[in-house]
Amino acid sequence: MEQEEHFVGKVAQKAIIHRDGKVFLTRDPRTPDTWELPGGRLNIDESPKDGLKRELFEELGIECQIEQVLYVKQFLHVIEGNKRSLVLVYTASMDTDSPISVEAREVAEYGWFSQEEVAKMKLFPEYQEALDIFFSK
Repeated sequence: MEQEEHFVGKVAQKAIIHRDGKVFLTRDPRTPDTWELPGGRLNIDESPKDGLKRELFEELGIECQIEQVLYVKQFLHVIEGNKRSLVLVYTASMDTDSPISVEAREVAEYGWFSQEEVAKMKLFPEYQEALDIFFSK
């Protein structure tokens, strides 16, 4: 019988913020050619939804309505030397009048993109998988 090895790693919660058939993506200054979903790491004693709301406010200055979990996966976090991570991707929406105010050290660029535009963009595989599921619904 093989001995079990329990997961030890970081937990990230990300959002597929959607509006009018488009999704909101960001680009981290550390990965200039790769787009990703907004969000970040879960803190100790924080629920994933609360952590995601906090991260979206810290990085983008926006309040979002966090909807449901769409995607969950373990992966190796390339930027951090292939450390084990778990990502929870939620669908989310935001008020159309919400001004966006980015934290420049975390967000180099952002925008709203259609499914056709996303198909031509370079994304981390986990986020591409989550977006494929989102757009297939």
